[in-house]
Amino acid sequence: LGYEWSKPLCSGWSLAPAAELEAFFFKHKKKGHLINQTVNGLDEHDFLDSFHMNSKVILANIVLSIQNDCFCGFSPYVGGGIGATRLSLYKADSFQVEPLEPGVNHFNSKRNDSSWAFAAQVKAGLNYSFCENFHVFAEYRYLFVDASNYIFGATNYTVPPHVPTSAWNVKIKDIHYNAFAVGFQYDL
Repeated sequence: LGYEWSKPLCSGWSLAPAAELEAFFFKHKKKGHLINQTVNGLDEHDFLDSFHMNSKVILANIVLSIQNDCFCGFSPYVGGGIGATRLSLYKADSFQVEPLEPGVNHFNSKRNDSSWAFAAQVKAGLNYSFCENFHVFAEYRYLFVDASNYIFGATNYTVPPHVPTSAWNVKIKDIHYNAFAVGFQYDL
């Protein structure tokens, strides 16, 4: 959702700055390997962690496009924006692989958590006007999502017997996405 201003430069050329509010959603599965180095003579413990991640992104963007009659309806553009991402992790698993501890999910008492993180993007694309109010576009975008923290439940098993643990603090490092998008635009 946005608004575009058109400013004539000279003989058919114009710059069209725009402001837009954008929201999108995507999901994927993350995996990681955790090495818990311990002290006081205890053995090292290695874990294989995985969880599903839903990302809801909201951005305020500034876009600048170049328009010219010689481009036959094509308009190249660049843009950037900042905003926030709501990251929801669910179905979290943490299985100990060294020494092997089969059948014990160390996140078993709370497998879901959510967090907000800062997000920023840059994008560049090409817009084609095939009718006065209808456009199609293709663009490349780079999205940065800042690091975020989550708390998963303590290990709490009676069968098989397992020593209870405290809650697990998990930090997801900065996330970098590269994406291509295509779509339709309608001008009111």
